[in-house]
Amino acid sequence: MLQKRISEIIRNLKRVRQEDGLSISEIVNLCEKNGESVSETTVKKVFADGSEAFGFNYESTLKPLINALLKAHEETAETDMMISVAEFKAAKIKDLEAQMSRMEESYKRRIEFLKQQIEIKDDRIDKRDEMISKLIDSIIKGEG
Repeated sequence: MLQKRISEIIRNLKRVRQEDGLSISEIVNLCEKNGESVSETTVKKVFADGSEAFGFNYESTLKPLINALLKAHEETAETDMMISVAEFKAAKIKDLEAQMSRMEESYKRRIEFLKQQIEIKDDRIDKRDEMISKLIDSIIKGEG
């Protein structure tokens, strides 16, 4: 699901680049003007044919490119890009919630298992204490 959103963001980035006729070096310069750094090699990879299939990091790669291209482009592209970003973030949140739910379930199972282990140990200790008491009682009765 996240890869689908990233692919959509990359397609929008490519469309904006083509519409504005920006070169790779111009995009790198736009990123730098925004105080963000994306290497020329990475920018080339993002805008390469078929790059939609790759898993680029949103925060370190795509977000700086989005910010740079939005400043250089008209509002319609900004709207499309912001929709893509919002959808990506919503998908990421959904993914993180599912991951958190799985972790919570895993912890619950672990806690239940540990409770069972403690109960088994407590039973063994109780039986051992009972045996020791009986042994002490028999020793005391035998001495008297």
